[in-house]
Amino acid sequence: MKQITYKFLLLVLFIQSGLGSALAFDGEFRFGRVEVHPSFGVEMQYIDNIFYNTNRVFPNGIIEEPQPDFIYSNEPGLNIKLERKQGDWFGFDLNYKGQDERFFELKDQDIFKHDIFGSFNLGGFGGRSDVTLGGRHFITRSPVSPEFATNLNPRADREESEGFGNFEYMVSKNFKTGLLSSLYRNQFKDENNSFQSSDKIKIGTFLTWNFTPITSLDFEFTHQIINYHEISSLNFDSNGNTFLLSVMWEPTRLFDAKLGWGFSNKDYHGIVDQDRDEFIYKIELNYRPTQRTRIRLASNRELRESSLDDIQSRMLTNLNIIWFQKFWTKWNSQVKVEYQHNSYDELALDNRFGDVRRYRSDDYVSTGLNLVYNIQKWLQAQLDFSHQRNMSNFLAAEYVRNSLSLKLTTKF
Repeated sequence: MKQITYKFLLLVLFIQSGLGSALAFDGEFRFGRVEVHPSFGVEMQYIDNIFYNTNRVFPNGIIEEPQPDFIYSNEPGLNIKLERKQGDWFGFDLNYKGQDERFFELKDQDIFKHDIFGSFNLGGFGGRSDVTLGGRHFITRSPVSPEFATNLNPRADREESEGFGNFEYMVSKNFKTGLLSSLYRNQFKDENNSFQSSDKIKIGTFLTWNFTPITSLDFEFTHQIINYHEISSLNFDSNGNTFLLSVMWEPTRLFDAKLGWGFSNKDYHGIVDQDRDEFIYKIELNYRPTQRTRIRLASNRELRESSLDDIQSRMLTNLNIIWFQKFWTKWNSQVKVEYQHNSYDELALDNRFGDVRRYRSDDYVSTGLNLVYNIQKWLQAQLDFSHQRNMSNFLAAEYVRNSLSLKLTTKF
């Protein structure tokens, strides 16, 4: 632990001393038009509730309390890309990011995460078509989502793999259509969470009509198939469809909006009583009052998967506001406030409260502050703070979590 702290403090002193500003390097490696950007970052983070625990004594006598810790991370990375410019028929973007997490107290939680992503972009038909093929492989130990992290091992080992292919074609100046497809695999490593390992196949299409210079209409359809790896007495596999009709409006360079309404359904193969048909919406508003300020308001309602054993889906309603502000030349900040409501239509067993069956309902609130200082083109310091709070009628699902981190990154 002393060794880790010593290394981190040395890097902080390096910046404080002004040595960073004395170095002059343009921060770019090029081989012809191919750009190569290696990077390396170090991060010190404090989290006061590593496992998203509640803080209470349950009626059945179980005691649960938050467990804090400091985490030190080394984060090597590499980006290789060839930008596809107008007239080109080919471009690519390849990325690797590693994260070596070292806990000060919870040594059994140490892990080296790997995130590999690649995409290839092809054009043709005189610039009227666009094809993107790509994939991602992610090895991690973390919750699937903080909204229901305590329903599974909150730091479960898992691998995510995804391949995708998208095709766009400009039918005319005002019409664009295309096809979307993806295959996603989520593989949990331990027995307690293996029931959630699954494959998801998505196929879809869209049509965009620009019927005025500032207004367009967009129709999207997707079909999703979910197959779970583990065979159980019930068949949790499902098929689902989503239809979304959106209007996009950009009256000025300062403001644009997207309003969408639609329908989503999910049909389960073995538990038809949990089939769901739901109204959905999507709203995005972007306001740019100055070149240094951007404000984004977004809200959506959508059908999501659930990690509960006896409930397969949840309805998510989300509202978030993001304010981006640039200060002077080298400083910028971002403030984010988010609210989510998760509702479950089926009775579930609350085994921390005397094995009572009830309808679960969660209200999740988070706030975050991100502050960035670009010391040089190739050297960046970043400070992050976040506060998360989940309020639920399932006592074991309630938690409060705060984190503070300082990160220093070199990118060439």
